[in-house]
Amino acid sequence: MIDNVLVGKILTAHGIKGEIKILPYTDSTEDFCRIKNLFINGVHYEVESSRPIGERVLLKLKGIDDRDSALSLNGDLFVDRIDLPDKVGRYYVHDILGFSVICCGIVEGFLREIMNYGNSVDIYFVESDKGNYSFPALQEVIEKIDIDNKKIILIEKELEKVRVYEV
Repeated sequence: MIDNVLVGKILTAHGIKGEIKILPYTDSTEDFCRIKNLFINGVHYEVESSRPIGERVLLKLKGIDDRDSALSLNGDLFVDRIDLPDKVGRYYVHDILGFSVICCGIVEGFLREIMNYGNSVDIYFVESDKGNYSFPALQEVIEKIDIDNKKIILIEKELEKVRVYEV
């Protein structure tokens, strides 16, 4: 089975030649511009060209040649995991979902979701028996992400400053 990874979201059409404006979920717009094949709503598209515009990316997909075609596209963008470059010491969001979240040596729950609301930092959502909560994924809060053991270890003192419980 192919492992698809969420890499961005379509915002809108751009211009009259079929370009679409993308909100990339990659580390940088340059990373996104290296992607050559995408899936939108399960349909495969070949990337004809891409270019960063500030914090967004403009994409031209093969076969999408006018504004109306571009406007018909909506939703999230996925890439086959095998097509993504490996980054030493880095991970993709998809890789850490479901990891145990540990604070003070105690498993508090698991990482349920990661969101980015256009800020420079991701927000991690933890599902816990003691109450679900979220926190910004700051270096000051996360002591370690242990990929091999599927654990995210947090620093209690810093977590307490930024933790937000769900109501």
